[in-house]
Amino acid sequence: RHELARLRLSIFLGMKAPEISDANYRCANELHDALLCAAPWRSRWPLESTAPEPDLPEQVDAPASARPVRRELLIALIGAIAGFIVAPLAIYAVGHAFLGPYNRGGAAKLLSDFMSGLAHGSPIFWAVALGPYVMTLLVRLLYAQLRGGR
Repeated sequence: RHELARLRLSIFLGMKAPEISDANYRCANELHDALLCAAPWRSRWPLESTAPEPDLPEQVDAPASARPVRRELLIALIGAIAGFIVAPLAIYAVGHAFLGPYNRGGAAKLLSDFMSGLAHGSPIFWAVALGPYVMTLLVRLLYAQLRGGR
């Protein structure tokens, strides 16, 4: 009855209009806006609801000075996960595909050996672990230099 498409392919599936109060409630608007939305589109058509919603708690934004710190910590966390877990597993996968199986075991053993190498302070292991974050910093620095030079 309330469906918009033929053959029951609608995403609303019997939802009435008042049941969908705000389509953007609790979604990642900042990431979406930063990556996908151009600035002219945001200013031309604001899509946020202006209707009061008394049952929702008031959102308290972080102070403006805390936002860059949060962003840097998030970038560092993603870089750490990529360097400490994803990069060694990618090295294992490529090595396994081109060179054959790891002599000391599987991927878990390689990850264990990698962590052991980090604990012993080997510069090669630390270069792999910090590589994704350092590369991110270099790309951001290069972007800032190119953008500031215009």
